[in-house]
Amino acid sequence: AWPHIPSSLCLCAFPLAYRLSQPQPNNSAIFSALGLTSNLIAVIVLIKSCQRTQSRSRSFFLIFLGGLVVTDFMGLLVTGSVVISFYVNHIDWRQSDLGCH
Repeated sequence: AWPHIPSSLCLCAFPLAYRLSQPQPNNSAIFSALGLTSNLIAVIVLIKSCQRTQSRSRSFFLIFLGGLVVTDFMGLLVTGSVVISFYVNHIDWRQSDLGCH
């Protein structure tokens, strides 16, 4: 039989239940800003490295690495803006996604 679950816990994530209190956007905003800032620093370093390099193979590697950094930056920008907009608009994702995915 299932153990008794307090009403303050969500059953959709059982056994990894969590509290139903509304989380604050601080963590999401901090980690999004940190990720975006580190990617911008990486782009600056890559641009400076690309300007200094004479090797063609190293230049291709830096272009490839730059693509990865830009892709990561865009991913953080899109997902971070969606998550933060949910917090700002007080949208409860548990009501939006009834299957708790």
